[in-house]
Amino acid sequence: MVHGILRRACWKDLFAWACGKLKRYRVSGESMYPVLSADDVVLVEKSFELVPGDLIVFVQPGDERLLVKQVRAQRGLLTFVEGLHNKSVDSRMFGPIRRDAILGRVVCRL
Repeated sequence: MVHGILRRACWKDLFAWACGKLKRYRVSGESMYPVLSADDVVLVEKSFELVPGDLIVFVQPGDERLLVKQVRAQRGLLTFVEGLHNKSVDSRMFGPIRRDAILGRVVCRL
């Protein structure tokens, strides 16, 4: 993601998804608007290195729901995430997430 823009999938991304290298998730809610909107579909890579600004899919601590948020900071095995909306449910509410709760890094949207 560069400057709030998430690129659209190209044929290489679709091929990687068809081969099982990327996983598909549907977005619900508006916490990542304007980058992602409700019903957008994103492709996520399972093997990744995180940097601040990356979008990730993870299991919400204590709830087991899947969320998409932006990485703000990392400290050891903990990652702090935030939505783009000021009322987003994110690390400001539930604290940092553990690395093993992260399912992958968003690489593009369909």
